Amino acid sequence: MANQSEVDEVLLDVSVAEASRLYKFYLTQEKKILGSVAVVLFLAIWEFMGGAWAVYNPISVLRINPMFMSAPSLVATAAYRLFASGEIYNDLYVSGIEFFWGYTLSVIVAIPFGIAIGWYKKLSYIFDPLVNAMNATPRVALLPLIIIWLGIGILSKVGIIFLGGVFPMLINARDGVKTTPQNLLNAARSFGASE
Repeated sequence: MANQSEVDEVLLDVSVAEASRLYKFYLTQEKKILGSVAVVLFLAIWEFMGGAWAVYNPISVLRINPMFMSAPSLVATAAYRLFASGEIYNDLYVSGIEFFWGYTLSVIVAIPFGIAIGWYKKLSYIFDPLVNAMNATPRVALLPLIIIWLGIGILSKVGIIFLGGVFPMLINARDGVKTTPQNLLNAARSFGASE
């Protein structure tokens, strides 16, 4: 079986060697070319369905309401207008502050707590079911509670970002500590490392 695959590889190499430069370029850049074509095709279909198709479609059944779906060209035009007028900069500033505090709080809580859960078995027994249940709960289901508890101001947005970041970080920190190879722990202890 290995001989057949070797023969196939040699045949493939010969066919590549005899191929044109354009085909060789395609073979070396196949992943990038196919990925780019897929993105361009997706954007073209989106533009056609949301932009040109919606305007010039003679069949009203297939017309998509612009309230439900826009086109990439319309989104780019609106973004250009917002940046040109300067209207978007305050919104980006406020969103950046909300993201910064939500992410910072999730790092401050998740990493030490995840390390503690991963290192101490009793903490793991106590908190693993709760962490796994909260991670499995869709964040969208918790949004009404967050809005009720924190209001509709900046705190609720920080809370939503905190919830989005805390559980993946906590679980990765916990699993990273739990899967540390025992020989590394033994090596650290042999050099006098404390717990």
